[in-house]
Amino acid sequence: MSADGPRIIDFGIARDAHASTLTAAGVVMGTFSFMSPEQVRAEVAGPGSDVFSLGCVLAYAATGRGPFDAGTIPAIVHRVLYEPPRLDGITGPLLPIIVGCLAKDIAQRPSIPNLLAQLGTAGIPAPGPTPAVASPPIPRRALLAGAAAVVGIAAVGTPAALLWPSLESKGASKRNEPSRLGNASARGTDPVVLRGPNRPETLVFSQDGKTIGASGTDGAIWLLEAATGRSISVAHVDVPKYVQPIEFSPDLKLLARGEEKVVRVFDAATGRAVDTLSGYTENVRAIAFSPDGKTLAVNAGGETIRVRDMTTRRETTLRSKVGPLDAAAFSPDGRLLAFGNNNNSELVRVDGGRSVAILKWSRAHSLAFSPDGKTLAIGGIDGDVGLCDVAEGRVTAKLGEEDMFSGPGMVYSLAFSPDGKTLVVAHAAPGSATVRVWDLAGRRIRTTLANAAAPVVFSPDGKLLAAAAYGVEGGVQLWKAP
Repeated sequence: MSADGPRIIDFGIARDAHASTLTAAGVVMGTFSFMSPEQVRAEVAGPGSDVFSLGCVLAYAATGRGPFDAGTIPAIVHRVLYEPPRLDGITGPLLPIIVGCLAKDIAQRPSIPNLLAQLGTAGIPAPGPTPAVASPPIPRRALLAGAAAVVGIAAVGTPAALLWPSLESKGASKRNEPSRLGNASARGTDPVVLRGPNRPETLVFSQDGKTIGASGTDGAIWLLEAATGRSISVAHVDVPKYVQPIEFSPDLKLLARGEEKVVRVFDAATGRAVDTLSGYTENVRAIAFSPDGKTLAVNAGGETIRVRDMTTRRETTLRSKVGPLDAAAFSPDGRLLAFGNNNNSELVRVDGGRSVAILKWSRAHSLAFSPDGKTLAIGGIDGDVGLCDVAEGRVTAKLGEEDMFSGPGMVYSLAFSPDGKTLVVAHAAPGSATVRVWDLAGRRIRTTLANAAAPVVFSPDGKLLAAAAYGVEGGVQLWKAP
């Protein structure tokens, strides 16, 4: 603080809005206590993310503490994603402004012009011209002492990097040529790295197992030969400011992408836009193709699920009792839809929309049906996995005794083997990613895959397991199934 007001002395990770993305290999930059939920999830961050961070700064300025402060980084991340801000001590017209800024959903935060108008109404003056007052230079020793004092007061606000797994870290597997796919370890410990998006958000085998589809938030749609790793096609589509989630159709002919209040469907081989689902009032949160690829289910906040016939483009509407939703999955026969969010999960019959069961398993982040449709696996942010008996409509078993703050992190992806005997669970937490292979009969971890991350998927014959790899050129790893 200078004599004429605050001065910026460290631009940290600031960059021009039109500059290239500020990341290192497999790294998302930010200050945990002031990061928006979309930054924590490593999604595309725009002006709405800046509004969230400003809300954190205003709360800190008003109270001397961050609204999501906690003793550990995992605890901070949990509060940013799932808990309301702690705004004790803030009163008057500033309180609703900060509450609006700190909404978890981007669509519920004020726009920047609206925010400026609110601040003016609250009696906070608009910035005026900077006075022409020369401030004396500040000795570097004083700056260092001030920085140390700030760190001592709010250590949890220290700028940090959210590290995604990198194959170039210690103990990483060396890149193999795709033609050497047959050299992959039979026990799944020596993966082959194929080309593809640097950070896949979706990863799918074709129904005949010959092709792998991979796509991420960079707009590239990759189709790869599973046997050789050769690129069949790489299509490029535009990248909007909001992309979440992304799903291939089972035959890999289509790619559906959730965007800001709209779903766009592309030809996966050419990138040509073939369909648009619009009319949503909130950003799209969950999408899922039916097993035959003829139906697409979409949730964009609230309790409404729109189910679209991809041939006729006719739509029906289902109602969820647990919405808004964070995950969705069809049963293998396409008759049931499973939904999940922070509170519960639900099974809904597609034909008629009748709710079959409410599953008491909170904080669902990912869902997967077993191949026979009898079991639903529910992965949560605490790292545990619940196994639900679909016929009984209740959770009957649990994998792991994880803790959000000391375990491997939230479950981002689940994959059953085609015989239903194995479940692969992909976890992610700040600074780490873990992929565990569970033997369901013995309820034990068979192996842990190094340098692997979500998404995970088995080939239809169960002989190959694919997962994402970060920090190298290309982003798909293949193992012979363990």
